[in-house]
Amino acid sequence: MKIFLSLALAAFSLQAAETAPFPVLPSLPPAVLPEGYTVQTIAPPKGVAFSVTGLDCGADGSVWVCTREGAVWRLKSGTWSLFADGLQEPCGLLLDRKDGQETGAVFVAQKPELTELRDSDGDGLADEHRCVYQTVTSGNYHEFHYGPVRDAVGNFYGTLNLAHTNAGAAFQPQFTVHGVFMGSFPGSFRGTAYKAAADGKNFEPVAWGLRSPCGVGMMADGKLLYTENQGDYMPDSFLAVVEKGQFYGHPSGLLNHPDYQGKKLESFSDQEWAAKRVPPAVWIIHDELANSPGEPREDLTGGKFGPFAGQIFIGDQTKSNLMRCTLQQVKGQWQGCCIDFINHFRSGVVRNAFAADGALWVGETGRGWGSVGDLPFGLERVTWDGKTVPFCIKDIKLEKGGFRISFTKPVDPASLDVSKIGVRRWTYNFTHAYGSPHVEQKTVPAEGLQIAADGHSLFFSAELVKRRVYHLSLPALRSVEGKPLSVNHGYYTLNETLD
Repeated sequence: MKIFLSLALAAFSLQAAETAPFPVLPSLPPAVLPEGYTVQTIAPPKGVAFSVTGLDCGADGSVWVCTREGAVWRLKSGTWSLFADGLQEPCGLLLDRKDGQETGAVFVAQKPELTELRDSDGDGLADEHRCVYQTVTSGNYHEFHYGPVRDAVGNFYGTLNLAHTNAGAAFQPQFTVHGVFMGSFPGSFRGTAYKAAADGKNFEPVAWGLRSPCGVGMMADGKLLYTENQGDYMPDSFLAVVEKGQFYGHPSGLLNHPDYQGKKLESFSDQEWAAKRVPPAVWIIHDELANSPGEPREDLTGGKFGPFAGQIFIGDQTKSNLMRCTLQQVKGQWQGCCIDFINHFRSGVVRNAFAADGALWVGETGRGWGSVGDLPFGLERVTWDGKTVPFCIKDIKLEKGGFRISFTKPVDPASLDVSKIGVRRWTYNFTHAYGSPHVEQKTVPAEGLQIAADGHSLFFSAELVKRRVYHLSLPALRSVEGKPLSVNHGYYTLNETLD
């Protein structure tokens, strides 16, 4: 690993520094990359282990990174500088902003606390470390702390990972439910999404039943999002819209819920826990799309990143890919689609952030779990050329009796054949087992194909069943220029119908 990194840095050193605004490494093109997009591999600070676990972009063009190894770095004008060190496995970073302006403070979610960092003397290094909120840990390696994000009035939100029973002598396995895999302990609020005031007071759990919530995001309209990793009580990975007081599937964290004090959580059956849970908004399909999804980020670039403004971008740590999601609310239920976008990067994607110029920065780590790609960690920059529109599935929406699929460019009517539209659906087992196979799988016919007058969307009807995932495939479809789709299939999570 060190030999490869040294060679890569040596290759970079042969390039003239003025040839690029960022210190880049030789690039390897992803296997799936839409037309008009370019991926640059950014060179890390020389000789530094650089597992990116937090990422934000400054208005001045700077890029801020925290690493699993405990450091905060800033990239500005093509040069890396160390801002802080000695942190405990931070898993999120946010630049402080007030009235739209950056204040100079940096917030980092490290294992024991949410920390505010400031450089008060102007020497480029953080000399003030303020604990905003202290988390409670047992010392277990798996008690990660993700975030923060902030709402319009400045409250912080983050998520707290459950501990893992197979590692860490300080953790007591009796605090798991059914004694499997992941657990909590009294007073820790592990397995929750939390809200805390800017001064660290008024901390409160806002949602329960989280297992390994590796990504947390805040949309422009105030919706709080989180991504979950497949595991015990979690049949698959998913994206959820966080609603106050709701339960998302894993009972171990309920040790700290006031309604469950004094109750033996193991006395509840798997079926009872399944009935209590809020269904995910979007299932992120194991092995087909992802294994370990990371941070959800909304595209607020106003079109600078291509024809996907307002969509949610999520990376995956295992698959090293980047996906797009959209949401739809039907009869009070959140649901939506997920479509692969770029596949694959050079290491596992856990963080991403949009810059003011419209570029998407992608933070990566293999972290010992392994990931697709040739590097153990990394940082990459994705840009759109501003003119080339790739032929992609833009969105999938439920309509009465079927689905409408929209495209970034008009389709060729001659390539439309309803018999070549693939539709399969399934659901999951909701038990304490680790993950679930696809159950009640069924292939259903697409019927009544209709194309919009402008060629940018099509509708077809299909048998719709609630609480199912629908995989929609369009392998024969072509654009009016005769080009195939960049990715010819997508997934829609159907929780509620319009009938």
